[in-house]
Amino acid sequence: MWTYCCRMIVFLPDVNIWIALAAEGHVHHVPARDWFAVQQPLPSPSAILVVIALLTVAAVVLVFTRTG
Repeated sequence: MWTYCCRMIVFLPDVNIWIALAAEGHVHHVPARDWFAVQQPLPSPSAILVVIALLTVAAVVLVFTRTG
């Protein structure tokens, strides 16, 4: 028989939360930062990889699309 002594809730935020946390200019940066400070979620390795890929592609696109 299993005995449960305590419950643990783990938050695994999706990519949108991680992007809002990473980009200070994001419209949801402050709420995401505040939520992150309270909940202390665990990073999902796949979500982190997607965030890195998206931010890298966005940075590369910005470099090559600048005029002047």
